[in-house]
This record gives sequence, C-alpha cells and structure tokens, in this order.
Amino acid sequence: MVISQRWDNNTLLHKITFLFFLLLRNNLLFASDTLLLEKVIPIKASLLQVDAVGNFYVVLKNNTLVRYNSNGDSTGFFNEIKKGKISLIDASNPLRLLLFYADYGNIVLLDQMLSLKNRISLHKKNIYHATQVAISADGGIWVYDPASTQLLKIDEKLNIRYTNQLNQTLKKNLQLTCMLEHHRTLFVSDIQEDIFKFDLYGFYLNQYHITPLPFQVYENNIVYYDKNILHSYNFKTLEEKKLILPVKNILSAKASRNKIYIHTSNAIYIYKLN
Repeated sequence: MVISQRWDNNTLLHKITFLFFLLLRNNLLFASDTLLLEKVIPIKASLLQVDAVGNFYVVLKNNTLVRYNSNGDSTGFFNEIKKGKISLIDASNPLRLLLFYADYGNIVLLDQMLSLKNRISLHKKNIYHATQVAISADGGIWVYDPASTQLLKIDEKLNIRYTNQLNQTLKKNLQLTCMLEHHRTLFVSDIQEDIFKFDLYGFYLNQYHITPLPFQVYENNIVYYDKNILHSYNFKTLEEKKLILPVKNILSAKASRNKIYIHTSNAIYIYKLN
C-alpha cells in the first residue's frame, strides 16, 4: 500500500513537471525553431534602430547614419560629424526621421531621402539636460527634461503645446531610459521601475510592470532585449513571449515585420522570423 502511494506521488510529480515544461515551451521560443539567418553585415555600429516598413538604421563609429532595406542593402546615409554624437534615433515615422544629439541639445529631422528638413536647438528654450525625445504623430516632438521633471510636447518652432510635471503626476522623479509614441500613445520607461503610458496630450493612462530597458512598440507588443532573450509583452492580451537569440555578445536586438535584427560590436545579423 505504501509502495503504491509512493508510485502515485512520483507519477503526479512527473505529470506536473511535464505540464510545467509545456507551459514554459509555449512562451519560450528557441532560435532553431523560429529563426532563419538571411544575412550578416560586417559593420561596427554604435546604434541600431528599425522602422515600420522594414528599413533599419545604424550609426557608424564616425557618426554617419546609414539606412538599409530589409534585405540588408544600403539605401542612404546622413552625416554631420561636427554637430556632435548621435545618441538616439526615432524611426517611428520613416518620412520624418528624428536624430537626437544629446550633448548639444540638438534635434535633427530628416525626410524619406535622409535630407535635412529641420534642426532644432533645445538650448534656445532653456532646456539643457534633455535625455529623451520622440516624434509625435501630430507633428510635434516629445521632450523629457529631468532638470524640471517635465514632459513637454513642442512644435518645430519650439512653441510648447503641452506640459506634464511628472514628479507630481507619478509622485516620483523619473530617470528615463526610453521614450516613443505608438498609435498616438506615448510610452516611457524609468530606470528604476516599469513602463508608463500617456495619451497624446501627455496625461497619464497606465503602467506596466516590465523591466525598464530600451524598448520598441510593435503591433501592440512592447519588445525589449535582455540577457540574450528578446521579450515580447502584449499590452492588449497581457501575453508574454520570449525568444532565445542565437548570437553571443549582443548589444541590442530589434523586430520589424517578420525580421529580427541583432546588433553586435562587429556586425548586424538579419534573421527571418517564421
């Protein structure tokens, strides 16, 4: 009788372990199952960004911005070496690309040909320590000023449209790691805690308990890279998926359409996502 009970307990434990593995397997995808290597571009780049139509952008060591199509073919470049180091690329709108030179407080806007459209100096508005900026679908530009803890939306002539005193709204001082707008909703990540969501006017909407790393928003998913895994959190269904990446020493990874772009110190890897 004791032997039978022991066998039943072991069988139950085996079933629970097997079910747990199935649940884990449904949310944790392996590169060998889902990724097909299409191209490796030997290149030393400091930044990688993607847009919604399949292009990706890199910043070379000499501060040149280069655009590639989804096949890995170069389709344009932009270079202003004397204007400082590019610290951020916002490619949310490929027809209105934003480059941010944080050291000088300069925002550069490019058209679809990567030609200069406008150059904006935040210093002229007495904003000297902006850490994050983002393109808005209504033609404005989001700016976060940690000195005043203000989230601002400005136009290209530096007129202020909306402001939000975030330390009063959220009852804490934020140190942002990433900021971008998606479908007229602004997402910002704080280095200490979570991702916060705001509407088109800068009013607080929601908060997600997600590792506060640089991220992208793609088809209702917050996508971010951490420790050789590409994470995807659907803020509509609350479903989370993880993809183990097949490359070592990754600096960043991005998703666009059915492609995964992996950035290392010596190359960009393009994988097709099945």
